Amino acid sequence: MFRRIMTAALAVVVVLAGMFFLNTTALAVAPNTGYATYTAAVPNGADGVVSMTAGFGNIAFASTGSSGITIPGGSSAIQPLTTPFAAFIGLSSSGQQYINTRLNNGATATNTYHFLTNTPNNGKWAVSFGDVDAERLTITATKSNGSPATAAELGFQSQYNYNDPTDSTAHLTVTQSGNSVVVEDPLCPSACDTVGISLWLKPTVSLSYLSISAFGKSGFPVYQTWFATQYKAVTGDIDPFQGTPAVNPTPVPPVTLELIDIASNEVVAATTSDSSGNYSFPAVYPEASGAYEIDATGPYGEDIVGPNAHGNFDVPATDGVGAVTIPPIIAPAEYEVSGTITNGQGDPAAFDVAVLDSNGSVITHTEVQSDGTFNLPFVPPAHNLQLVVLGPSGEASTGTTLNTTVGNVSSVQLIAPSRLANTAAPQWQVPAVVAFMLLVGGATVVVARRRTAN
Repeated sequence: MFRRIMTAALAVVVVLAGMFFLNTTALAVAPNTGYATYTAAVPNGADGVVSMTAGFGNIAFASTGSSGITIPGGSSAIQPLTTPFAAFIGLSSSGQQYINTRLNNGATATNTYHFLTNTPNNGKWAVSFGDVDAERLTITATKSNGSPATAAELGFQSQYNYNDPTDSTAHLTVTQSGNSVVVEDPLCPSACDTVGISLWLKPTVSLSYLSISAFGKSGFPVYQTWFATQYKAVTGDIDPFQGTPAVNPTPVPPVTLELIDIASNEVVAATTSDSSGNYSFPAVYPEASGAYEIDATGPYGEDIVGPNAHGNFDVPATDGVGAVTIPPIIAPAEYEVSGTITNGQGDPAAFDVAVLDSNGSVITHTEVQSDGTFNLPFVPPAHNLQLVVLGPSGEASTGTTLNTTVGNVSSVQLIAPSRLANTAAPQWQVPAVVAFMLLVGGATVVVARRRTAN
């Protein structure tokens, strides 16, 4: 019966989730490497979001004048580790997305990238433009203070051939003057077949905008854009024994972990622990010590208090070598509650047992076995809980007070509600469904919200 109630709740949640995503189609999936992922906001791809490594901040992009924007998956145009750009990132671009911008010959297309958070200024990110031959690129940028970046501040690094890294020929002319970097193949339009010719920039100042104005010189011009950062994995585990001495040796329910950018007080990534207690933020932008912290929440919303000044867990510097490992986080104690139900009116397995908090919301539940026994392995410590027996047609028993602050509770005797008294839906069901919807909704937008200061 409980499953039927929650199925109805889930149906409502799915509808609401669909409404949410219809209005947020530009949200890109966070990358698991240093290479960005992309999501188009309109069918032709002219506007969208570039999703960057956690801690960097996303980018909104808009394109005007192009004949089409596509997002290939990284199987045709590939920057191998032997190219300077991929070597800087530490990973080949094989299987990684990029932006394809198609131009009209004799016309100009402008791609503008708005950094939703001003770019970090520690030299750990870069942008690359590939297959530059039949177009002329003019690259400009705006600094975080609103002034134009100089050509030197745009940080041109080198040109290279991603199809042939041994090719040392300077196919492109690169003019750095004033507030722009202008790049083109001087042999085009008479000879434009230089597939794979690329360049990369590593800006030396914090930017708020980057603009690429591309003029089509011959044929059917197209060029590629990769955004990427260096990155580190942040990993750790939840103590599966929930402290010393062990409270409950069975697997800990998932613990929610949020990676916080301390400077902005924003959640930049979120994950949950697995059945073994392990967790990982696979791609975090490298910063010095003190840039990030982790906020941990137990399976029933319990705040897991950490040792730092915010009550969270410090993340060591992520700009070193190798992955960053967080010391084990001890999960909040969860206790086992067990007992039997009786009423002599049929199969005990037709009933469920639910635990309600002080607001009347369901925090966990279980099915009753055919012999009348039930077992709830994970119940948070509290003195104001209630146990309710639920029947197959909506009938509910009177609540039985439950106090788990002293540890495991066993041999609880419950009386099932009469299956002949098919009561109206008990009042706790509505707040339970609402609480469930709020919980799911909160999880949906967790990476986009701003945290309240502690």
